[in-house]
Order: sequence, then C-alpha cells, then structure tokens
Amino acid sequence: MSTRTYVKWTPKEKSQLKQLVKHQNAHSRKFDWNEIADAIETKTSRQCYDQYILLFKTNDKSEVRHSWTQDEEQTLVQSFQQNPYKWTLIQKDHFPALGIRQLKNKYNQLMKAQNVSINSQSLNTSSCKDESRDLSGANKSQNLLDQKELNDMALLLQKMLNL
Repeated sequence: MSTRTYVKWTPKEKSQLKQLVKHQNAHSRKFDWNEIADAIETKTSRQCYDQYILLFKTNDKSEVRHSWTQDEEQTLVQSFQQNPYKWTLIQKDHFPALGIRQLKNKYNQLMKAQNVSINSQSLNTSSCKDESRDLSGANKSQNLLDQKELNDMALLLQKMLNL
C-alpha cells in the first residue's frame, strides 16, 4: 500500500479516472483500484474510489427530484402490494428512471398519509357528539370545531390520495 499526501483532484486527473473506470468496466465487472491508482500516480486507491463515488454516484438518477402523478402513486402502491419490498423489481418494471430510495420514500410518505386519513375516518363522530353534550358551552363548541377540522383534513387527504 502506498501512502501519498492528499492534493485536490485536477480536471486532468478526474478525466483520467473516468477513462480508467470506463476501460475497466468494459473488461470486467470489478474495479482494481490499486491498478487505477498506479496509473494516476498521484492518488491512493482509496482516493480513487472516493472520487469515483463523487463523480459517478452522486449524479445518479436517484438524486433527481421527481414530481409524482396520481397514476404513478397508485402504480407504486399496487406494485408494492404485488411484490412487497422488492424495490429492484418494482423499479425495473415500472419506474426505471427513478432510484430505489425515491420509491421507498414515496411509498412510506403515501402510507403515512393514508394512515392519518384512516385514523381520522375511524373516529366515531356520534360518540364525539355524545361526549360533547356533557361538556360546558365553551368546551363543547371547541370540541365540535376540533372534530370538524379532523373531518375536513380526512376529506382533503382522501382527495389527495383519490381513495
């Protein structure tokens, strides 16, 4: 293992790294970072690997922001129900332009919103009204307002999720 001091990557070194990675990728599935570092001469194998991650992986499609349509949201939920936790398969079949992390995050966001909606709907409005009759005037009106707000939020979430 060679020890070299860290010096900022030059554009020439970055270009050289890209060429070496493309060359090795064409000939094998695994990168030999020691060989790449020897070719670059001024960097260690670890520095080459780290720079590779910065150059190639951070510009990955998974980092691009995506505006979801209702159809896509429904497809995601249905795909997950058919293939639970098989994100690679879901991505390949339905969302090749998106990253797995985006799919997981969106699915979790949808489930959280749906759970809030279901919980709001499961409130028994008649029991809330019965309990509010026992309260004094000020508390009664406040309790009814809170229930109305919950119902409004549930309806809004339903419209958003098109349930």
